Amino acid sequence: MAQPARPRRAGAARRHGRAGGRDDHGTVGEHLGGVHAPRAPKLETLQELLGSDPTLVDWGAGIGFPCQRQWRENGGVAEQPLWRILPERDLAAAATTTWQGGDAGGPLGWALMLATAQTVPTYLNHDWAREWGALERYVPYVDARAAQLARSTVTRPGWWTPGPTPQQ
Repeated sequence: MAQPARPRRAGAARRHGRAGGRDDHGTVGEHLGGVHAPRAPKLETLQELLGSDPTLVDWGAGIGFPCQRQWRENGGVAEQPLWRILPERDLAAAATTTWQGGDAGGPLGWALMLATAQTVPTYLNHDWAREWGALERYVPYVDARAAQLARSTVTRPGWWTPGPTPQQ
């Protein structure tokens, strides 16, 4: 014969059973629980994370990160950055995102045409609440190989022309 439920004290919380266990009243619990290892992130410095990857360091953040390797341009062909370091939010909105943007012909135009930006959570060591800026990872839409440049040297006289100009 089942025993009647004991009355609970006012304000006392009812405990539900553990996985497959029984609660205080002898009934099977309504919720299952589980135990797993805590999800503690692996923290590393910005230099350890970025290494020597090509990085687009915004003008407003550049003085704070002199060790990061900027993306390179060679013969009019730019290297696709894998990361972007932005300054704190107010400066990024007012200065760097505007003239670096695609509408102004800046590197954000072609960088975001080739990749999508993912914000990476970052913190200052021993000052986690302080806003320092932001870090974005550029994930390319396609895995393409870098452009191969073909160069040559040609000497031409001053009166040389590649041909007539197009007529309008």
